[in-house]
Amino acid sequence: MVDENASKKEIDAMTETVELSIFYANKGESEKVWELDRIFHKQLYAACKSRPLQSILSLLHNYLQKPREISMTTGDRASVSAIEHQNIVKAIAEKDGDKADRVAREHVTTALSHLLECRNAK
Repeated sequence: MVDENASKKEIDAMTETVELSIFYANKGESEKVWELDRIFHKQLYAACKSRPLQSILSLLHNYLQKPREISMTTGDRASVSAIEHQNIVKAIAEKDGDKADRVAREHVTTALSHLLECRNAK
């Protein structure tokens, strides 16, 4: 859906956010990457142009905020996530819905796996 609806301006904004995320991840500044991660997801949801989907995803994203923060600031998750976001934006820019769907699902699976690892490590 987002591959069909995202404007060039929205894709450019997501690209800039992802590039900044990679920059800060390479500097080891996971807190800054976490901040940019929240911005990226808001940009992505808005680019879908579906208010119901945006609402549901935002609710889920907010509900998981604290566990996601712990996950994003643990280990190499910030770097991995930034690269995953880059792959998502690339697929969106290419208007390749199947690829965008696949890399987004991989991102969610990897994020959930890392989140559970963090939780179990307590």
